[in-house]
Amino acid sequence: MKFPEGNTRAILKEGSITDLEKFNLLSIPIAVTPGDETVCNDGCSVSFTFNEDDLKSKGISFGGLVIYHDENGDEVFENQEIIKPTITNLASPRQISVSAIVSSLSTFGISSISTGGEGDETPPSFESASISGGSGGGGGPDGLIIEDLKFENDLQTITVETGEQITLKLTLYENSGVSALEHISLYTNLSGFERQVHQSDAYIRYDKGSPVSAHDPNGLFSDFDITINEVGGKLEIVFTLIFEKSMDTSDIIIRAWDVNKNSADTRLSEAIKVVDSTKILEIPEEIDELGLSGTLGNGTGEVFVDQEILEVWAGFESGSISDEELLKLLGIGGDKIPSWYKEKVAKWIIQGKVSQKEFVDALHFFFNQGFLSS
Repeated sequence: MKFPEGNTRAILKEGSITDLEKFNLLSIPIAVTPGDETVCNDGCSVSFTFNEDDLKSKGISFGGLVIYHDENGDEVFENQEIIKPTITNLASPRQISVSAIVSSLSTFGISSISTGGEGDETPPSFESASISGGSGGGGGPDGLIIEDLKFENDLQTITVETGEQITLKLTLYENSGVSALEHISLYTNLSGFERQVHQSDAYIRYDKGSPVSAHDPNGLFSDFDITINEVGGKLEIVFTLIFEKSMDTSDIIIRAWDVNKNSADTRLSEAIKVVDSTKILEIPEEIDELGLSGTLGNGTGEVFVDQEILEVWAGFESGSISDEELLKLLGIGGDKIPSWYKEKVAKWIIQGKVSQKEFVDALHFFFNQGFLSS
């Protein structure tokens, strides 16, 4: 269990439920009493772990697993208190986890239901995605395209600077119709060995009928939004994020469920890294700290490329020279120079405040950091 602030304690004990024998629970009902009754107003993640033998002993089917949540505290598990959870196979052999986001804590139980062929048990389906913004991994104006989304998706990391917008657009199919989507959320700041939803402390969420909201106690985001449009009978979900602070390489997990609580996840492994642009924009002082060269304005005077070429590339002369063409002339791999660096430093090169050697040394540094690929 994870609370939003990460430091709230709770008391767990056996819960009291009327007609308990009707529910064929995997274990005794668990009553959760938090120290702060408002702690889950913005959502708490609850998860329960068991193994395949537990299921077999109770005759419970994997696909029919549900969480009962006595939300109103009347000691009765009612039909409207059934949560369709996210089901995850864990790394440990035969271990299974069921999890859900709840807005209150009381008594929980794990069991299964059978609809007898009636009702919708099909979760939303993620089909494709694109990521634009940042550099590396195929980011940039044209975006990184993922044609066939799976539960786990491996891709090259996109690096984005603080203050720069990154956009994740995905296509989702909901078999009960586009109006049946009830919730979708994006979780990030997930790194290290364990990278599960409940370990994220930075996420944004859409709930039908409510404004888009964020859980961000550490202030990673400076701006965020989720927009949803219908396109050809499917849903186009657009997440936009601007980061205020840097973030280590992180997975992105998208979770969605429909009005019947059918839930699905898709994970973009090691999708994004956020670097603090001010660490590099603080030129001239920061150049010295990075060990790129000597004091600005006191370089060797070495010429790497004709000054007129630099002026055309920087937009101070007519004509057009792309980032890729300039990098090729300089003998540096890559096809895209970060726009924020170009905007700041190009003028200084023309004015003589930055030598060509210092400029080229910085580009070599960016290449080694993976910043020069679109």
